[in-house]
Amino acid sequence: MRKKFLTGVLATAVISSLLVQPALTDAAPGKKVNLADEIENSLRIKTQHKLETYLQGGGASVSSKTVRSMASTTQATVANTLKPSAFHSYKMVVTTGGTLNITEPASEEYGYVVFSEETGEEYFSGDTIPAGTYHLLIFSMSDAAVSYSMSVSGVTMNIDTVLPALNVTSPNKVDYRLAKNTTALTLSGSATGADNTFYAIDDSEDMPFNSTSFNKTITASLGHHGVDLGATTASGNMVVHSYFVTAPGLKRIAGADRYAVSANVSKEAFPYGADTVVIARGDLYTDALAGGPLAAMNYAPMLLTTTNALPAPVSAEIKRLQPSRAIILGGTGSVSTGVENTLKSMGMTVERIAGADRFVVSTNIASRMKADGFETDTAIIASGLNYPDALSASSPAGQIPLPILEVSKDSIPASVDSYIKANGIKNFIIVGGPGTVSDTVKNKLASFGGQVDRIGGANRFEVGVNIANYFLDGEYGMMFPSTIVFATGLDFPDAISGSPMAANMYSPMLLTYRDKLDPMVKTYLETTVPSITTRDVFYLIGNTTTVNSTVETYLKGLID
Repeated sequence: MRKKFLTGVLATAVISSLLVQPALTDAAPGKKVNLADEIENSLRIKTQHKLETYLQGGGASVSSKTVRSMASTTQATVANTLKPSAFHSYKMVVTTGGTLNITEPASEEYGYVVFSEETGEEYFSGDTIPAGTYHLLIFSMSDAAVSYSMSVSGVTMNIDTVLPALNVTSPNKVDYRLAKNTTALTLSGSATGADNTFYAIDDSEDMPFNSTSFNKTITASLGHHGVDLGATTASGNMVVHSYFVTAPGLKRIAGADRYAVSANVSKEAFPYGADTVVIARGDLYTDALAGGPLAAMNYAPMLLTTTNALPAPVSAEIKRLQPSRAIILGGTGSVSTGVENTLKSMGMTVERIAGADRFVVSTNIASRMKADGFETDTAIIASGLNYPDALSASSPAGQIPLPILEVSKDSIPASVDSYIKANGIKNFIIVGGPGTVSDTVKNKLASFGGQVDRIGGANRFEVGVNIANYFLDGEYGMMFPSTIVFATGLDFPDAISGSPMAANMYSPMLLTYRDKLDPMVKTYLETTVPSITTRDVFYLIGNTTTVNSTVETYLKGLID
């Protein structure tokens, strides 16, 4: 029986956090992602991010009203009721440090963390903390209201245990869906015992309402959004209610050429900038083929370039993103030192991942992923001599993450064989049928002692559908097909640019003909997806010369 990926507040917790932030998964090698841990980690980081945004703004939503008198104490109790997908923040000024003692949550329906305002470090009960300013964050992990009572002791502190009361009338539910092709979102409600109220959408800065009651209509662009509504006190306490807002519809991301398309995909996927960009040659797929998971795990766009010069749209997009690091895929024959120097002149540190051939490049990308802290005993195996199967697998590979190792049809290159042995890779997911990766290769992979799965299909389009189903129902369960990214299956640039976006949206990457969808893709969209979730948002990457208006019209008609 097919299971839904996540529903209710769980979908809100994961998606509203993860769509606008780097993937947070750090699973043990070869293990299924623990979604309960993922949800807790996502919510914890979301609450910290919200608090950091508030603090970086200088507490702009707090006026100079008189602060409640807070006597110094060595023990305090905070108690309240959390609404679904909400968090409470109590400000603590610790004057004498010590060993923190906090009552552990009475159930798994809520969690906590103590967050240092000065250093950003996290603390839990039993940790030793120095004097300083902290925030005790308590966050909901339930789809129903949950009450808590937690004692804090072990340090001398000033703490305000009184929170504002926030009542939101719109959105009127945590998982809120606008009408099809509608972008107007009304935010309304009021707060008592508050100094001010504010809102934020996705990763934007907090915007104050400048009143304890509010009624404001904003524009929510097409797609999924994390929307926060909050109330603050002059003492620095805060209540935030988070919502997962969907504006359903289809959006085509086009451009004058493949370079402009890659820049425009980046604008859509990374509206608030990115610390890292991945740069790859745009007229050959060989270096970029294995790079999608690396880009996704670094929350980075994949930007295409010519060999000798950074195209103007890409240069402009990099300036908008304001990254501090660029990773070039391929040697100087693919992306020249001239492009490298241009990137350096834009203020970035530049790393190049190269190799003697495409197979070496794929292992070196895998090594970089491992160096970034994501060890695994599992790899995706794809043909390095053709692009469709690896591109279809790039989204789930980026979500988990897993490296994509490239092979020839009938043999495993020596560099890949060496990498597998040196890094303890024993489990393999082959993408593509025996016509692209033969059973000879499959049998060789089996000799490494683990499990070998093959995701095949009659053609590249069916392989893409089977990949989507495998990663939804299988060991990893990491797809959320209410959002789907489409690109032509007859050329590679658009899918390469779109793969990190698909990964960060937990979306399948499906390939299509120029003027029609493959029957297996249509069956997936018309039958499989509705049995799992609603069809909310489709992104179509590329111009009408690559995927025409007939396909676009059909997809628009499927949006629920």
